Amino acid sequence: MSTPGEPTRQSRPPVAVRLINGLGVALDSVRLGRVSLDPDRLKRAARRRTGLADFGDGRFDEGLTRLTQSIDRDANLYYAGRLLARAFLERRLRTRLLAAESFRRLPEVVDARAEKPMLVCGFGRTGTTLLYNLLALDPTARAPQLWEVHFPAPPPATLSPRQAAKRIAFIQRRYGGLFNRSDLRRIHALPSAKAFEECYPLLEPTFLSPSFELYFHVPDYAEWLFAQPLAAMVPTYRYYARLVNLLMVGHEGKRWLGKSPFHALFLPAMAEVFPDLQIVRTHRAAVESIPSLCSLMTTLARFYSHRPRDAVRESVLRFYEIGAQRFEEVKKLAHPPDVFDVAYETLIADPLGAVATVYDHFALPLTAEHESAMRSWLNKENPYDPRRHGPHLYSARDFGLDEAMLRRLAR
Repeated sequence: MSTPGEPTRQSRPPVAVRLINGLGVALDSVRLGRVSLDPDRLKRAARRRTGLADFGDGRFDEGLTRLTQSIDRDANLYYAGRLLARAFLERRLRTRLLAAESFRRLPEVVDARAEKPMLVCGFGRTGTTLLYNLLALDPTARAPQLWEVHFPAPPPATLSPRQAAKRIAFIQRRYGGLFNRSDLRRIHALPSAKAFEECYPLLEPTFLSPSFELYFHVPDYAEWLFAQPLAAMVPTYRYYARLVNLLMVGHEGKRWLGKSPFHALFLPAMAEVFPDLQIVRTHRAAVESIPSLCSLMTTLARFYSHRPRDAVRESVLRFYEIGAQRFEEVKKLAHPPDVFDVAYETLIADPLGAVATVYDHFALPLTAEHESAMRSWLNKENPYDPRRHGPHLYSARDFGLDEAMLRRLAR
């Protein structure tokens, strides 16, 4: 839950980031501090780390090139931010290499089709995470964990306990600063590497993903991405579907449960790949959700760069506008997906009741086991309860937003 409040101060980067940045300045003074994001170097490093050579089809190359060029030109990364960006991009390339090898070894998995997958999809800060966690507690659902969406290949179910533990430990270390920062926990809790997590990282190895704007100020890349015709995004979602199939190994018979506000931006393409897609769309007043998402993006950006607040505002408003447009477009498809709407106020007031309405709409059985798991999670484990970490205070004024204009926007 988030609470509009007084304007917040512009926070400084974390201490570790400031120390690394200082080292970078010293190294740069003797011409040793440059961190290259050259695509060819990144690909060579990924091949060297995995011992693999095949990235699959080459459609990702243009996206990678445009993304790295936009980062170099626009993102104004700290030295620590460039180190993080290089590691991040290289890991996405390693995912491509490992996925291509998994597709070769498991051809029967590649073209399988998830039956009636469910997607929690609404604008950011509308309750998607709370609802997703409750739905994920259904024993018949397959919702991925944080470490799994970052390591989808080889299929997590095929790893030895030692291999899985190594990956989990890496994500716990990588995101440890985020797990433990009180300012972020008030906005968006990340309790552990084994927490249920949204699935947008499965789009990132295609380098055609709006999620890169979550980390970097890349307006040129974003302009290019959103100019892509929806038909060009269908192969991107076919690739996403193949990674979903890898995560479904060992969970046969379960229903895929995904979640990300970013899917709204190319929803008609996703619906073409998943013709029986079931969508749960959350709603919240724009006067609350838009500045709340601006606050989250500003907080996350501190790990990479100093990101101007007006740039954050423009990114968020573009997400809102395009997402609303795509939901209207998907209604006009010959076979539109089934969409069920959940209001934020209803979800917060009665979480279990909101889940019951979702299950009733899609004719799914709500079992006593699932209800018990949800009650336990809400009472004992819910990291999104503001009583645990304090309220998230933010203000539209922080980002130059006109509250009167926001109130006129559709939910």
